[in-house]
Amino acid sequence: MNKIKVLFVCMGNICRSPTAHGVFQGMVEREGLIEQIEVDSAGTHAYHVGNPPDNRAQQTALDRGFDLSGQRARQATSEDFLRFDYILAMDRDNYANLAAISPGGEMRAELKLFMDFASRFFKKREVQIHIMAEIRDLKRCSIWWRRPP
Repeated sequence: MNKIKVLFVCMGNICRSPTAHGVFQGMVEREGLIEQIEVDSAGTHAYHVGNPPDNRAQQTALDRGFDLSGQRARQATSEDFLRFDYILAMDRDNYANLAAISPGGEMRAELKLFMDFASRFFKKREVQIHIMAEIRDLKRCSIWWRRPP
């Protein structure tokens, strides 16, 4: 059985995308779907390649039972479109940057905005880039983040 592969992408891969990665990974593990779903994250820029997620993002996630400390930033590549089933951009700018590196032709990945999957619950179409606004938004969304049993 082929795994469903999901890639979360923001600009630097130290706040938004690693948080989404960590939360989704925790949900996958909690539901016993580790053999069916693979999760990763990346950034459209190489500013922070090799660095761990931002301390504030890590603490916010850890407060809700999700450990991001093992993640390291990497830059998204055109090969990601061949490897992943879903590439989820945190905002329209990153969506455009990803579309620009898309190889076209036969691709495996479906490029979407992350919030396209939450439109039933949220009016926002993007996850903000500003770290303090982002942390505030993450805390407000904490009802979706339940500690693993």
